[in-house]
Amino acid sequence: MAIAIVQHTGSISSLSCSIQSATTAGNLIVVLIANQPGTATVGSVHDNAGNTYTQVPHAQASASDNPGRYTDIWYASNSLGGATAVAFNTGSNTITNDGVFVIEASGISATSPVDVASAFRDNGSSAILSGSPVTTTNANDLVISFVAGFTGIRGLSGSTNAFTMLDTGSSTDGATAYRIVSGTGTYNAIWRQTTASEWAFSTVAFKASTNQSVTLFPSGSGSVTAVGNTTEQANAITSQTGVIISSSIGTATV
Repeated sequence: MAIAIVQHTGSISSLSCSIQSATTAGNLIVVLIANQPGTATVGSVHDNAGNTYTQVPHAQASASDNPGRYTDIWYASNSLGGATAVAFNTGSNTITNDGVFVIEASGISATSPVDVASAFRDNGSSAILSGSPVTTTNANDLVISFVAGFTGIRGLSGSTNAFTMLDTGSSTDGATAYRIVSGTGTYNAIWRQTTASEWAFSTVAFKASTNQSVTLFPSGSGSVTAVGNTTEQANAITSQTGVIISSSIGTATV
């Protein structure tokens, strides 16, 4: 199954975000958060389906010039289905001009999905936001770009920018874009804001799922042997046999 964006949505001036349609089990859910001030870090993320969210390493950017901007990315891989809302907390920090964006994607690795991530911030040198490039190590990736600017994001910059914009918040609340790539390389979205001012920028690349199907061989009366060694293949065994197995390789009795 190829990588695909299933749905995306966003909410501004809120610590939570409603999801348009209930999420599908096994998909990747990405939560992107923009805060002001730049010191208001995210403590945790949760949803109403009970998924566990992990902060993407190296994807936090803080433009700490007064009042500053902060961007952060969290994800739930191989997720439980049925999520219709996500929320986050910042502990005791008081925040303003916050934005929460949610992206659901299919075709992403169920285990250790992050290929690479980066973050960058600037305290106001340019209205063109040159971003935080990532150099992928996996051939097939979903690259997500996330930016928050103090004077308002006005869209992607340049006709050669190969990213597709998803959501733009009001004024300083952030914007998201994505690109599905089929080869290793360096990828970066270029954004623009109204005037030169502080901004924060995060980029992450998620790996495509591999070995997404299994071959089932008869191995005796009433059983089949599954060839494979990944969580995706364990899920495929369950789908094809109706038997839930706890390991990612072995025999499922039918």
